Amino acid sequence: MVTPIYFLLDEPTNNLDVETIGWLENFLADYENIVLVVSHDRHFLDAVCTHVADVDRGKLKFIPATILSGTKAHSLQQGN
Repeated sequence: MVTPIYFLLDEPTNNLDVETIGWLENFLADYENIVLVVSHDRHFLDAVCTHVADVDRGKLKFIPATILSGTKAHSLQQGN
């Protein structure tokens, strides 16, 4: 079986139940290649991302994945 080099996931948690989201988080945590995720689900992003690229109003920002939760993420969204 050939392992994919990368996955591109667009809103992967939409329409999934909690159990399936947990399975996907565990699968991606063990996946050793590249995963590109487009999502608004901050809990999911916190669980699976090591790097984040935020695109807002035509600008691209790279931010540590560890600041997605809490007030720092909210400040980023507000442009502070």
